[in-house]
Formats: sequence, structure tokens, C-alpha cells
Amino acid sequence: MYVESVITSDAECTADIHAGLNKGIVPSLRKSWKSRDFTTDTKVRLLQTLVWPVATYGCESWNLKRSHEDKLEAFEIKTLRQILRVSWTAKRTNSWVYSWSRHVSTEVYY
Repeated sequence: MYVESVITSDAECTADIHAGLNKGIVPSLRKSWKSRDFTTDTKVRLLQTLVWPVATYGCESWNLKRSHEDKLEAFEIKTLRQILRVSWTAKRTNSWVYSWSRHVSTEVYY
């Protein structure tokens, strides 16, 4: 997949962030997030290796504001909740979701 940065004259990165989060790789993986063919560990690893590099491409040049950080965090938590099958109405905090995803990413398989 070819990824390009969006450069504006006012050095605003909002368009670049929206473009990264809306790339076609995330909608195409939603079917995999719901599938029971993959383990949850595999789904989290796919998120870390396929989705985040595309979503954050060019982030070195971003001039982030708090609203941009909130949008990236919301994208991450929404995707992790889809993978874990945790409804937004469930009594699970974002810190619980993050701690579970860190647990998965630190395991080593041989």
C-alpha cells in the first residue's frame, strides 16, 4: 500500500491524521477482528504491526495538539475494544484495555 503525507500551507497536521486513520487497511481488518479464526494475541499483534505504522506514517513531522492526541488515543482504544470484544457499555475502563494489550505484546513465543 502506498502511503502519502498531506502537507498544508499552515503546517496543520489534522488532515494527515485523518488520512492515516481512514486508510483502507483498518476497514479491511474489521472482519478479522470479529473472526474467531485468529487468537486475540494475533489480532493485537496485527494491530501493532499493520495498522499503527500506516496510521502514524509521517508522525515525525506532525505538530500535535491535545485534540490530535485525543483522536489517536480514541482510535487506539476503539480498535482494541473491537479486538477484545468489549462493548463501550461494558464496565471496563480504558486502563484495563491498555493493560491487557500490553500483557499480550510482551509475551514471547518460540
